Amino acid sequence: MLGIILDYDINNQKGYISSNNERYEFHIKEWKNKNQMPKNGDEIDFILENGIVKDIYHISNISGIRNTGLIQSKETPAIAIISLIFGILGFMGSWWSLGIPSIVAVVTGHIAKSIISKNEETMTGKGLATAGLIMGYFIIIVYLLVITFLASALSLNY
Repeated sequence: MLGIILDYDINNQKGYISSNNERYEFHIKEWKNKNQMPKNGDEIDFILENGIVKDIYHISNISGIRNTGLIQSKETPAIAIISLIFGILGFMGSWWSLGIPSIVAVVTGHIAKSIISKNEETMTGKGLATAGLIMGYFIIIVYLLVITFLASALSLNY
């Protein structure tokens, strides 16, 4: 079970845990992290057998479980998703929108990749931003080629 230490009295070596809206008393002999004493507010994992608390572990000390993503997942910044959406919009309808969605996809894609690379431990989404960048750049290049072709064709007529 997961819980939080509400109180620990070092003099009588007993404390209280809150878990699932219940309170349980524990004794220090069940504390498994011998190099660290329990503190109020510590997040813990423990076993409850017949109302008796056993095998108490401080969560952040269990092989770095907090930093492995097993408890906390990585966040995807919204700007990476925006880059992908505008990349798709530009890819599907760039001709009537003058390539504006593709430009937005490129700008937001670069911003997203910058944000993610500065916070790689806590953020993900580089693939989304890269997809938005690829679609954005592709449509911008095609758009510029078409404009160049049309401009040269018009200049030949005059």
